[in-house]
Amino acid sequence: MNKTRKVLFSIITGACLVSLTACGSADSSKRQPTTQQEQTTETTTTVEAKEDKAAPEVTETNDSSTEAPESTENNTLVVYFSRTGNTEKIAEYLMDITNADSYVIDAAVPYTDEDIEYNNDSCRANQEQNDKTVRPEIANPIDSIDSYDTIFLGYPIWWGQEPRIIDTFLESYDFSEKTVVPFCTSGSSGIETSEKNIGELINIGNQLEGRRFPAGASKDEVKEWYDTLNLNK
Repeated sequence: MNKTRKVLFSIITGACLVSLTACGSADSSKRQPTTQQEQTTETTTTVEAKEDKAAPEVTETNDSSTEAPESTENNTLVVYFSRTGNTEKIAEYLMDITNADSYVIDAAVPYTDEDIEYNNDSCRANQEQNDKTVRPEIANPIDSIDSYDTIFLGYPIWWGQEPRIIDTFLESYDFSEKTVVPFCTSGSSGIETSEKNIGELINIGNQLEGRRFPAGASKDEVKEWYDTLNLNK
């Protein structure tokens, strides 16, 4: 009986040991994904910490790159007033050719089709053109032109002259150290009278000879004229 009990005890003890080992292995395998997740979290945290430390260096690099445009700062501005879109088209050609900034002169009280019926003596445009003291208000005046050296000034010809709203713009800023280049669109009238008016109205540092364009002028024509100005030399 004693031998039998010893054998049974050995068998039971061995079975328990095997069971405990299996349970230990099973528990270990169940914890493994959690451990890997924690390791991943720790790795991510470490990477984030490194990125945080590197951030100031990236900022310094960006600050350095933002200084570059100062050496290539655009010093040309295309300013224009266009009621029917003809002058606007020429202005857009100039912007493409020169890569210049632009400013559109908009009237605080927009001009309607009736306002520019030139056959009607009492229309708004005719009344303004007949009175050289009229200064139509500009809707959104540009704050300053100080940063520009060259200004292209575009407008349609109304009764042989520049529209009075162009005079409003010219009298609002200091052009004494600027190069001003007029350009206009018209059916037949030339630019000469408006150029003379502009030169007499304000003090301009350097007023270059302008150019009249027909409504259907091409970009090549505008480029050809621009090249004669020798502004890049």
